[in-house]
Amino acid sequence: RFHIMEELLINVNDYPELHHYILDGNTSNESINETACWKLSCEISQLLDQYLFYRSNWIHDWESDSWNSKNNWQSRLWQRCIKDKKLVHWLALQNQFKQALQTIDTQILPERITFFSMSALSPGYIDLIGELGQKTDVHLFILNPCGEV
Repeated sequence: RFHIMEELLINVNDYPELHHYILDGNTSNESINETACWKLSCEISQLLDQYLFYRSNWIHDWESDSWNSKNNWQSRLWQRCIKDKKLVHWLALQNQFKQALQTIDTQILPERITFFSMSALSPGYIDLIGELGQKTDVHLFILNPCGEV
């Protein structure tokens, strides 16, 4: 949230798509409304978190060197707040986990790993559980409240 707000405050002119959210239109020189900027940063932060879990392909595109972020404010913001600062995020941790799993001694893993009450599984989690299932048994106990027995 703070990285996003800082970026928007410093480089407000680089995000004309967001001006109507964060600029006060009541003055002739249109100053930044910091409260509105903070609220927007909070919303964008939650949105980017959702992208990490459910739109990972977008994040991968945004982080590729060949991606042109010129026409996409979200990718510009991502590149400046996350990629350029080399912040570790969910997808990077997921890749680190997969790499570590490839070299792990399976003797140190438990006979099985059990997950209880997972309410939702993003594609990333399913992928990680699948990778883990290649090394040891994985048991999922998922609640499914329904009227049928």
